[in-house]
Amino acid sequence: MPVASKLTGKTLNNRYIVLRPLGEGGMGKVYLAKDKRFDKQVVVKVPTMEVGDKDFKDRFMREIVSLATLEHPHIVPTSDWGEIEGLPFLVLRYLNGGNLRNRITDLQGYYKPMPLERLNEWLPQIASAVDFIHSKNWIHRDLKPDNILFDEAGNSYLADFGIAKALEGTPMGVKTTLGTLIGTPQYMAPEMHLGKGVGPRADQFSLGVMIYETLAGKIPFAGETPTAIFVEMMQGKVKPIHELVPGIPLEKSNALMKGITFDPRDRYGSCVDFANAIMRSMLVREWSSASAETPPMIVIPETKIEPTKKADFLGSRLKTSVKVTTSKGEFIIELDEKAAPITVKNFLSYVDEKFYDGTIFHRVIKKFMIQGGGFNSGMNQKATKGNIKNESFNGLTNLRGTIAMARTPDPDSASSQFFINVKDNGFLDKANSGDGAGYCVFGKVTSGMEVLDTIEGVQTGNKMGHGDVPNEDISILSVIKARETKIEPTKKEDFLGSRLKKSVKFNTSKGEFTIELDEKAAPITVKNFLSYVEDKFFDGTIFHRVIKKFMIQGGGFNPGMKQKATKGNIKNESFNGLNNLRGTIAMARTPDPDSASSQFFINVKDNGFLDKANSGDGAGYCVFGKVTSGMEVLDTIEGVQTGNKMGHGDVPNEDVTILSVIKA
Repeated sequence: MPVASKLTGKTLNNRYIVLRPLGEGGMGKVYLAKDKRFDKQVVVKVPTMEVGDKDFKDRFMREIVSLATLEHPHIVPTSDWGEIEGLPFLVLRYLNGGNLRNRITDLQGYYKPMPLERLNEWLPQIASAVDFIHSKNWIHRDLKPDNILFDEAGNSYLADFGIAKALEGTPMGVKTTLGTLIGTPQYMAPEMHLGKGVGPRADQFSLGVMIYETLAGKIPFAGETPTAIFVEMMQGKVKPIHELVPGIPLEKSNALMKGITFDPRDRYGSCVDFANAIMRSMLVREWSSASAETPPMIVIPETKIEPTKKADFLGSRLKTSVKVTTSKGEFIIELDEKAAPITVKNFLSYVDEKFYDGTIFHRVIKKFMIQGGGFNSGMNQKATKGNIKNESFNGLTNLRGTIAMARTPDPDSASSQFFINVKDNGFLDKANSGDGAGYCVFGKVTSGMEVLDTIEGVQTGNKMGHGDVPNEDISILSVIKARETKIEPTKKEDFLGSRLKKSVKFNTSKGEFTIELDEKAAPITVKNFLSYVEDKFFDGTIFHRVIKKFMIQGGGFNPGMKQKATKGNIKNESFNGLNNLRGTIAMARTPDPDSASSQFFINVKDNGFLDKANSGDGAGYCVFGKVTSGMEVLDTIEGVQTGNKMGHGDVPNEDVTILSVIKA
């Protein structure tokens, strides 16, 4: 009997007490165990093999190596490994939210297809994780619903790297024996069936099969044998998803079919591109009797315009709030007239006319948003005024608790309907929008968010041709102006301090760039960073880590990868609401949230998964400034060749030196 089948009750590494089996993955058996050191539950995975099966053991060790080097918020984290009676074992975080298979099937194994909107629960996170492993020259090769896990909070994670394969030409590269299928045939890309060279787009194909299965409640290629499955793929006779699931637009059906096309050259450039093409169909739209679909990108706010006279100053310091009384309770929204003057003026005109009084929240999607402002009870639509200009360029982002305007595919079509985000929905921002428009945020909830959480939890269904309508009316009883807050500075220094932004200029071996620091949002972080600047700590250091389409890291090493001694660690201020957008600077850290010291990184693309709200550990990475000039220099640095040095990966082959950092 294999050792893997008789572990219950054993203690591994004198630390992990094996409690019971949980199931089997592609390469091993999985157990629930107790970590005695930290008194918490973990997962122990052991290969299902006989002692002496070297090939199987090598594959399992490959999984250990994979997970040890692939650190991402949506990849199941590994914490330890060891051997028992000649067999390796791997210790992983225990995720108790089940897997995607559990979500799309009932207890008897029958499918219960998800609506399109619920892809938001896992697709953006998993697509990001898959692209990340591709950036590290790995291919997963076994993407399927069983390998998408969830934690208690609903965050999704990519699991099971037992048959992960390094891309050809990399140190871990391996070849599959001709005629040997490694993977799950229904989810394997055609090129895997053929045993041809497999690239990142093979994982995209598998992701597409999962999306199809999730929406349709069936596998697109369901032959009884691997050969029959491959023939179906080759013939391309799969039924388009819009023919199986009413309500899915043809454009989005075509997007899905592109991801599972036979020739990998015809698929999308990345899994995130693929996911974005699908996700655009579930964005918030203004409803009418004949609702239209819509699309989504992330904006870095521009430097403010200083007031030139007293009236301007007072205007910039006034905040108008409205109180919304509903059948579920009250909440207050503070409007940002400075950022969205047209939108706020339009919204308040409806408030003054009592337009919203007696309307309903006509669309509620869990873990997404709550929409209202257009229908009375019985789904009777109200006549509105003309449309307004989209102000989504204002730099406000669709975070939990923000209010934004709903619209049709025409970017400038918003009128009365609005929605409130019940989670961070960065893909709705202008910078993530497929049409370059996005959805205009114009305020935020300042009290009563628990009321909106209650509304989010109501049961919904179909009414009058519309989906996601609450089964029982959630009425907006009244919307009234609550207050106009005027914040006066008490003395000249306070006024100047609240209006000034500190900037630093980086002079590097590749050119110069300037970063504006946000002392108001991250006072501890900015103070710490500036103390290193004043000490000239960064002068002569290098950018020691560069990952294409991700970030550039520096602030800790001299040439030759000689690490510099730093001051103490600082508190993580990732709760400040700033997002890891392209061009922002944030603090690097260890798994301890409060471990940042001198090292920082600059995002070269939008990396929303690093934000506190999206982070697997609930901590995130603190943004404390943004590049205001010289982004092209950072793009040049991003393009340098990298490799391994002194035990570190992603190190530029040729030093990229920070010559000086000075206050600008």
